[in-house]
Amino acid sequence: MTTVGAQRESWSVSDYACLVRAPRTDDHKGARGRVLIVGGAPGLTGAVCLAADAALRAGAGYVTVAVPAPSLPVVEIKLTAPVKIALPADAAGALLPAAVDAVLDAARSADAVVLGPGLGRSDTTGALVRELVARVRLPLLLDADALHALGTDLALVKARTAPTVLTPHAGEAARLLALTRDEVDAAREAAASALAVGRATVVLKGPGTLIAGDGRLLTNSSGGPELATLGTGDVLSGIIGTLLAQQIPAFEAAALGAYLHGRAGGAAADDVTRVCCTAEDVVAYLPEAFRPLLADGAPPTMEGLPMTELTARDIMTPDPVTVGPDMTVTEAAHLMTAKRIGALPVVDDGVLVGLVTESDLIMQDVKLHFPTYLSLLGGYIFAPGAADRYESSLRKAVGATVSDVMTSDPITVTPEALVSDVATLIIERDVARVPVVDGDTLIGIVSKSDIVRSLAG
Repeated sequence: MTTVGAQRESWSVSDYACLVRAPRTDDHKGARGRVLIVGGAPGLTGAVCLAADAALRAGAGYVTVAVPAPSLPVVEIKLTAPVKIALPADAAGALLPAAVDAVLDAARSADAVVLGPGLGRSDTTGALVRELVARVRLPLLLDADALHALGTDLALVKARTAPTVLTPHAGEAARLLALTRDEVDAAREAAASALAVGRATVVLKGPGTLIAGDGRLLTNSSGGPELATLGTGDVLSGIIGTLLAQQIPAFEAAALGAYLHGRAGGAAADDVTRVCCTAEDVVAYLPEAFRPLLADGAPPTMEGLPMTELTARDIMTPDPVTVGPDMTVTEAAHLMTAKRIGALPVVDDGVLVGLVTESDLIMQDVKLHFPTYLSLLGGYIFAPGAADRYESSLRKAVGATVSDVMTSDPITVTPEALVSDVATLIIERDVARVPVVDGDTLIGIVSKSDIVRSLAG
């Protein structure tokens, strides 16, 4: 498997919040997104019911559930609000060829289709999945048994022109890519990118869920081991299905859905513990995931998120001013002065290799401070008030590079570090700015000002 180059992204709370569609005063149920969910073979009806409950809880105005005819009595009892459709199937629940037209007919009244939760794995059902992937012209989410039906052939997915989201776990990804699960786990980013064929977006579930598509890559920052339980994947499918139905682009819908799913799981775990958290709990706690993003009905902002939950990713300055290791000390000094910055990350091919600060630029042998006291004029350096004996040292310093003076092992934090911990670190280590790194890659920087602004809400 070859790693596919992708543009790494880092999202803040406000990035997620701006995607949330709050109900409008003139809304009707059709305007809030119509979701069709196809699945629920006998013995697997819980999957389609969880997806439907999650779709409704995530804000869908209209949810239709299409299940094999033998499953309909069970689903009628389990679900109240959704419309139910019986699909042609044999006595065992295997879908018959006529089910294709039944699904396509139901899709005419939908804005997005979720295909796969508890669908079953009969040969006829597999054939139906492949035909629907080719013929559904709406945004389509493929999960669970729908992914199984594809085998290792992604040609149908690649050929689709409508938005498409795949939500495999590592085992399903391994099957799709003809790899072992260990191989997928060892190269998750490469696996997610390899699955994102054509216009498809992939949500590779697991610790550090990855969203990949269209050359983009995002690691979801929410959720934990409480989600490692039966049915939570169906909940995720229902959430993303609603967001697709609300016309949110596929990558953004997948990212927001994964984030909300993780936050709901975290909120549930806080209340019922990670040990006792179930898929039903994740659905029940979705309001706690949405609430901070809605900010009590105000335009979505960071406001409403408890300070105890803010992370470095939420408040950092993305794409900070950086310098290369080969930049001269004088150039770095002038950049600091022009930008009014006291420290600059040193980056080489996207990787953080050091940090150069005002203190690093002080000439230890002459005790002069470059950003404040030095200026270039006509190629000469003037140090106001400096004696002639400093001239040779100053001229020598002009040729020094950032790599000569930088701190090569700077203090850093991860995107998931709590703001309270970052603030403590800044105070204890007496630094003004702390780089935020994902692995070795610089994705932002947190300054004292960023923390103060977060305190102000």
